[in-house]
Amino acid sequence: MATDIRRWIGTSTPGDMSVAANWDDGNGGAGGVPTADDDVFFTTGSEDVDVALATLNGIVLRKVIITAGYSGDIGLAGTFCDLEAEYMYIEGAGGTSHYIDVVTSGGGLIVHSTGALLEMSGTIPIMTLDGGTITLDGVTCATSMVIGTGAPNVTIDSDCTINAAGIVMSGGRVLCSAVHGGMSVRNGVWEQLDGNGGTVDIFGGIYRWEAIGHTLTKARVYGGYLDCSGDPGIKTITDIELWSSGQINLDNGCTTIVVTNGIELKGAGNITLPAGTLVTLSLP
Repeated sequence: MATDIRRWIGTSTPGDMSVAANWDDGNGGAGGVPTADDDVFFTTGSEDVDVALATLNGIVLRKVIITAGYSGDIGLAGTFCDLEAEYMYIEGAGGTSHYIDVVTSGGGLIVHSTGALLEMSGTIPIMTLDGGTITLDGVTCATSMVIGTGAPNVTIDSDCTINAAGIVMSGGRVLCSAVHGGMSVRNGVWEQLDGNGGTVDIFGGIYRWEAIGHTLTKARVYGGYLDCSGDPGIKTITDIELWSSGQINLDNGCTTIVVTNGIELKGAGNITLPAGTLVTLSLP
């Protein structure tokens, strides 16, 4: 099937994605409503997409590109715009915000330098979040998630399924209330507020374990900081390895942090414990 280019202009019947005149061919010529395998662009203009009129639900596009040159908004709070594509790239976040129900395959999703609020739901196997203020609401991510160096602020709601073992945290800040399958923290701050966690390898930055009543499978602290000092509730970590450049803070003002199998010392790291704590330390 041939791939056509469709660029949103939205000036005929404002906001209606089902009107052919609201799309051109990318060069100012006649376009038409996007169909399967088309490339869709939001790169210019300020016309909002009104999801109450029509969406592209059920049409699997080849790619969707949204750039900072587009200053309109896609979707509304609580009313997401359905976009399904093999690949999606988002560089701008409209005049105020985008609310998008995303389904991607192949190349996945890249979010780079969004200007305002971006809220997403849907199935996104592969994602890179590299800037902006982003909320994941009901997202399923099964393969990989990269939090980039562009200092994004990301909120992951509890209704998300983040079972990708390939999470890499390289910058910015994440507030996570969903279960995760494990990750590598290299820079930035990941705050786990709720839900169990897999194995976390900390090379730099901060991993905050604040999930009361939940269990972190393992923390390997090569560098950076494992911080459990916030909430005084009961939190469990099954195993901890501490290496020479790592720091661990288990002092939350009481003795409610449980390290099931103790701390294995792999080097001369730094440990902070609350007064009266008994913890098992082992040498390799």
